[in-house]
Order: sequence, then C-alpha cells, then structure tokens
Amino acid sequence: MLFNSSPLRVVTLLALSGDAYAFFRIGCSRILDGRVDSIISPGKVSGHVHTLVGSANIGVSSTYDTLVNSECTSCEIQDDRSAYWSPQLYYQYGNGSVMEVPHDGSVLYYIARGAGQTPMTAFPEGLKMLSGDAAARSYDNKTMTFNNKTFGGRPVADRISWACLSTKPARETPGFSNFICPYGLRAQVHFQSCWDGVNLYKSDQSHVAYLSQIDNGVCPPTYPVLLPHLFIETSYATKNVAVEPNGFYTLAQGDPTGYGYHADFQNGWKPGVLQDAIDECFIADSSGDVGTCAPLNVSQISNTAYQCPRRPQVIAENVYGLLPKLPGCNQISWGPARAPTTNNTCPTSVAVPAILPTADTKPIATQIPTISSAFGNTGWRYKGCYNDTGNARALSVYNQQNVADLTIEKCQRTCQGRGMKFSGVELGNQCWCDNYIMNNARAIGEGRANCNFKCSGDSTENCGGAAQLSIFENVLAVTPAPVVVQSLSGKYLYKGCQKEGTSSRALTGAKQAADTMTVDACAKICLGLKFRWMGVEYGRECYCGNSLNSGGTAPATECNMRCMGNTNKTAMYCGGSSRLNVYYSSSL
Repeated sequence: MLFNSSPLRVVTLLALSGDAYAFFRIGCSRILDGRVDSIISPGKVSGHVHTLVGSANIGVSSTYDTLVNSECTSCEIQDDRSAYWSPQLYYQYGNGSVMEVPHDGSVLYYIARGAGQTPMTAFPEGLKMLSGDAAARSYDNKTMTFNNKTFGGRPVADRISWACLSTKPARETPGFSNFICPYGLRAQVHFQSCWDGVNLYKSDQSHVAYLSQIDNGVCPPTYPVLLPHLFIETSYATKNVAVEPNGFYTLAQGDPTGYGYHADFQNGWKPGVLQDAIDECFIADSSGDVGTCAPLNVSQISNTAYQCPRRPQVIAENVYGLLPKLPGCNQISWGPARAPTTNNTCPTSVAVPAILPTADTKPIATQIPTISSAFGNTGWRYKGCYNDTGNARALSVYNQQNVADLTIEKCQRTCQGRGMKFSGVELGNQCWCDNYIMNNARAIGEGRANCNFKCSGDSTENCGGAAQLSIFENVLAVTPAPVVVQSLSGKYLYKGCQKEGTSSRALTGAKQAADTMTVDACAKICLGLKFRWMGVEYGRECYCGNSLNSGGTAPATECNMRCMGNTNKTAMYCGGSSRLNVYYSSSL
C-alpha cells in the first residue's frame, strides 16, 4: 500500500510523562455507514460519508435519549450506547472512480490521564464533541494546546495520527505516508478530556479542551471538569482494494493527505455505569480487559457483528463498492492550505438523497440465570457455562445446528423428547443433548462474558457462545443407566470402546457413513467385504479392517453416541467423537 505524503513524528497511544496509566478498551464493529452526522448536520444529509460504531439507534437526529434506548450496540459493553463515527476511507482511481476501503473494526480506549487534577467525572448526559479538522490538508505545528510554566504544550494537530500495519512495529505519521502497509491502515484520534462544566455542546468545540499534552497533562483553568481520556483506533482493510500507479487514498470529504481525519462522539452511556467503571477499574497497571471490571463485565458480549449486526442505511444513497465519484459534492483538495467550504458544497441543482426512517428500538433485557437456579421448562436447572470444543464435546449424543428459532426451552424439549437429561445451547443457534457431561468438562461460571450469544429465536435469552455451551439439567429425569452396548452382531463379538489412531484411522479397510447406521448395518457391510474387524463411530460411521491400529482403550462412557438408525426406545450406541465401539470375528 502506497501513500503520497512525507512522514512526520507523532506521539504513540501510551506515551507517558513518567506516570503509570490505567485504562480499559472496548471493541466495536460497524453499525452504520452513510452521510449521517447528528452533531454537525442534525436532521439533514451530511456533507460526506461516515462509518459509525455503537448504538443501533443512530440516525440523523439522534439524541442522548434515543441512543440510550437503543436495542443494542455494536460495541462489546452493552451499557455503552454511545455513537462514535469518522470519515469513510476510499481509493480513487485515475478515471475518477472510487472504491470503498472496508472498515475493519474500532477499538475504544478509556484512559485515566491528567496530572494533579480533580477527581475524574464521567461524560455528562447529552455531551457531544468532535476532534480533528475535516478541512486540514497539512500539519499545523503552530496551534498549541494550553501550557504553563509547569506543563508544556504541544501542537493540537497531534490529536490525529495514522499507523501503518506491517511485519514491522507500527509506524505512525500525522497524515498518509509512503510506507507499504500490507496489514492495513489504522486511524487514531485523541479526544478532549477537559469540560467547561456548563455546555453540553458548542459548534466551535469550545465547551471542551485538550489536556496540555493531549494524552496527558493538565486542563486549562477555565475547564474545571476532568473527563476520561477517549482514544479511538479505527482500522481499514486496505488489502481488500486493488491499487494502481495513478491512484491514491482519500477520505470521504476529498482529503488525500490524511491530515483532515476527524471523529465524533455522542454520549449514550447508561447513567452511573461509566462513573462506576472509573471509580472501580481505573487502577494503576490495569490490563485494559473489560472482563475484569465488574461495572462493565455485567453487560459485556462477544461477537458484536453477529449480536448487533449492521443496520440498514438511513440515507437513500449507495456508498459501497466501486462508485463513479465520492458521495456528495466533495472535490479532491491536496492543500497545503485548508480546503475551502466550496469544495464540499452541492449546488442547488443537485438532488438531495432521501432520509429513511431510523428504526425505533428499545433496550432488550436479557435473562441471565444463576447456577443451580430453575430456568426454562419445568424441572430444568442451569448448570453453567462450559468450554466446548470440536474434538471433546461436553454433550455429544444428539445435536441440531443452524436452528433459526432456537430458544433454551426449545432445546430442553428436544433433549427431553429424546430421553436426554442434559441440554446445551451454543453459538446462538445450536442445541446439544446427552445423558452425561463428558470429557471432564467443567463450568467456567455463569457465562456473562462467554455464554452471551442471543438465541436466534428469543433475543431476551443467551444461547451459549463461540465454543461455549450453556448447559441445563432436567432434575426430574431419572439418571440413565451406564452405557450398554450391543455385545454380538452376527459373527462379530464386542471388544470394547477404542480411541481413534494417533496418525491414521484405527480401521482402514473400508468405511461408510449414513444417518440410518446401526451396529447390525455396519456388521453386514464388513462381513460382506470379509473384514475381521468392524467399528462404529460418531453415531453414523462404519469402519472395517483386518487389523486394529487403535490409539488405546477408552472408557465405555466415551462411546456414548446413539446409533442414528436406531428407531426403538432401547439405547444402542455407535461409538462417540473419535471413539469406536469395536467388534472382532475370529471366523473370517
């Protein structure tokens, strides 16, 4: 990847002034794209395209109340319904057409900064602010932050930087660089951390100010309230875009230099949560892990792109893929002077795209059971959130995957109907059943931070997570007898539960798989081919061979998958996951 301006030194995120720092970071996926800016252009189509993360309710007329009342947020802490946005990055080709450079996720850093200040205060309800200058086209080393005899200032322009991601440590510049960045480009922005204590917003941003060192230092005397320091990284997947010799990258407002990067913040934190996180979790040498911060952990979810997916556009205008030009009326301006407003102003003859309704949603309260508590259908209790992997499933006798209307209750009914004592839900759309919790699986807790995928059939319930299984036990069910297998099938005598081979299959002569598999069906196959050994595995697989290359004997309880072809109530077992019920014939 090639950019077209010279690099200059900028400060890195955690550059310190001799102080320890504490912080927490929040990952976010995209929630909306388009010419939406409820701060600069409230109620109107904005001048250029933004990519937004955060509250699912974001629209052209968003307020604190609408953001907080959103159904969900694309950031992992659901009690933060704030909206964060920045300009979309495009690549312009020699013929003037532009290609969207995909937004590849954002990370929000909330950092404890400010030397000798009064106690830090959470963002007030209704606070809005913007950092950066969309019209900048060169590095301004003259406009400085507040400074005094004790604390020096620095150029305000240092609030913006770009990081080139490659095999070497990230190199940072205040604008686009000429570095080759095979792993993408990351935009970085520091927000103001000092508030006047009165105004929630002023269009010239004078209601807030930067710390004397932007990412540290002191507030100007006329800004008595210290806010948490907000720093945002937004990544762009430049590897997904083909480049050409005459092309260049440009921000949506027609900025090919990168100096005009900027970002907006509109507060939507649930009252009290951010202040509690500041008071309890801003401790020295913090790991930044929100999972260890109690006020945040209670609303933490994973895989936000799935749980709170991108919303439909609210501006009737295509901003994706290859476009004939930048959306809006944005002319390329190389600088070094600031871009004139005429470069971004549409004549009256240009039709304004329609503003579409923003979905009016409300927060969804999620039911989170405690361990051993009753939950779901009568007789079922919650066992906990369990680690679950493909090679060592906690529950494995029966499963359903990609269930479009899965609920905890539906999975419980499915397992109970099959005579299973345990039910488990995973990945939001999978149901697993068994009479035993297998492979020494252990609960890792209630699962607020792990088993937190919304059920595909009920968004008020969580159905496990990625390789995390929410397990429920039917305490009214009779504990099943130990696994009993068919001891004889034709000429084959049962020889036990065996592990699969370590470097190859235990039986390599022939194989067949079918949803109608039984022990007798497998015996018929192997007998017809005159193999001495036969084995059934994973409920539906049949293997034959003249020698057994087993990985060793396994407990009978690990060959716990019912034969899928078994149609009667008597439990017949056909091995397990990487486990075979093995039979041998001495007469072949």
